[in-house]
Amino acid sequence: MSSDPEQPSPVTPFAPMVPDGSHGGLLERDPELAAAAHAVDELVAGATAGGPVRGGILVYRGEAGIGKTTLLREIQRTARDRCTVLTARGGETLTSVPFHVTRQLLQPALDRFDEEDVRLLCGGHFDLLAPALGLAPPPSASAAPADPQGVRDGLAKLLERLADRLRDRPPVLLVDDAHWADAESLAWLDAFTRIRRDRRLPALVVLAHRPCRRARSAPACRQSSPRSPTGPS
Repeated sequence: MSSDPEQPSPVTPFAPMVPDGSHGGLLERDPELAAAAHAVDELVAGATAGGPVRGGILVYRGEAGIGKTTLLREIQRTARDRCTVLTARGGETLTSVPFHVTRQLLQPALDRFDEEDVRLLCGGHFDLLAPALGLAPPPSASAAPADPQGVRDGLAKLLERLADRLRDRPPVLLVDDAHWADAESLAWLDAFTRIRRDRRLPALVVLAHRPCRRARSAPACRQSSPRSPTGPS
């Protein structure tokens, strides 16, 4: 995966984890932890200074059982006192459920706002976005299907507005088992990374996934996964 010099460098892949007392059970994870700590520091510093928020993307790739989940927990611990940490996890039996990961990520953040504020965050597209967010039942089979691109772009704009509202505690999105994330959620995360032409994302997105060659049936392997603002992974 290519990296922007102004963005935190992705860390992928990494060697098996060796249990230890340092870093909450992580050993030989100094590069990964340093990249994450730097990314969180940059995100918070930009938000505090009142200028453009310098978020970005970190991607951790490795086989099952080598410590990706433990690493994400350590990043959550590092960020939770200064950031709004939103978490989600892909599920092997839920890859076909549209926006399953999206709802895990965004519902807890939206719950702190009243209905009027949520509608404002949706930018006048509440009726279009509400089913994807779990705020309204899915449309009936006889209803006209929602515009997929409209939903993706609307969710990306919503996350941008949400990040602006949460500027005092900027959002960090942690997605574990991204190889089992639903295709719709991956698509809106990808749209979010493309929406800012200045390449300064207002949030930090951290993904952990297994190599696609071992999970060919997963949505992340069937389409392009979220990328750095500079190019595809």
